[in-house]
Amino acid sequence: MIKHAAAMVLGSAAFFSQANTCIKSGCTDIVETLFVNEGGQIYVGTPGNEKLANCSPVEGTYFTISNSSTNRQEIYSLLLTAYSMRERVQLRVKEGTTGCTIAYARVDERW
Repeated sequence: MIKHAAAMVLGSAAFFSQANTCIKSGCTDIVETLFVNEGGQIYVGTPGNEKLANCSPVEGTYFTISNSSTNRQEIYSLLLTAYSMRERVQLRVKEGTTGCTIAYARVDERW
């Protein structure tokens, strides 16, 4: 009985640790908005509150993928796929950046 209760607590802790949310290091949620402007800047928005991240989101809402990021195309491809499939994605930002530059993105079917 104790082992069963412990397993339930640990399992629920893992589930809630990946809840849709934004924290200082970024957001874990679905991609709600994904657009590219005329200059090639990519903007990413979630239903979460990007202002909770330790960076300055564009218009208080959007994370960005830097034009100079070496993994720019890979991040964009992953986000476009996640957007199309309505899958949750973890967006890790470079803390302290203006525009909340995305360092990496991750999807995981275990969420």
